[in-house]
Amino acid sequence: FFLFQVVKKSFPNEAVGVICKVRDRYQVVEYSEISDRTAQKKKSENTDELLFNAGNICNHCFTLDFLQDVCQSHDDELRYHIAKKKIPSIDKNGQRVSKPKEINGMKLEKFVFDVFPFSKAFAVWEVRREDEFSPLKNGTGTKDTPETCRRDLMLQHIRYLKQAGA
Repeated sequence: FFLFQVVKKSFPNEAVGVICKVRDRYQVVEYSEISDRTAQKKKSENTDELLFNAGNICNHCFTLDFLQDVCQSHDDELRYHIAKKKIPSIDKNGQRVSKPKEINGMKLEKFVFDVFPFSKAFAVWEVRREDEFSPLKNGTGTKDTPETCRRDLMLQHIRYLKQAGA
């Protein structure tokens, strides 16, 4: 068994993978692997709701038996994802470049949610973003930082206090 928590995407190119059906199997497609055109698609001409709107927030529940089965029977079927990155390196003069300005390399990654297609039973649970999701992807001074996570957690606890009558 596999359970996914998802939130509605805030905007088409939000940096979250989406749950979708690919070749008759449900899976997560990582945001970096979705074209801009696909990300922009709407459910219908009469709505602003995105077709691929179930944003994976990496809150997953699964049974130990399921994970053991995947590791023992399907490990060689788990594919690598190419992640284009700004990787610290040495320039042609032998100087260390700690923070490259442009993408200069690729990393091969595997994701926990890639085991999803091997599940015989699954559920997708849409949760409120403000209760369950505050991404941490960057350092101070941009978006999705430790500071924004702390702020969101504080706001959540303020909501709890107000609901309790404070």
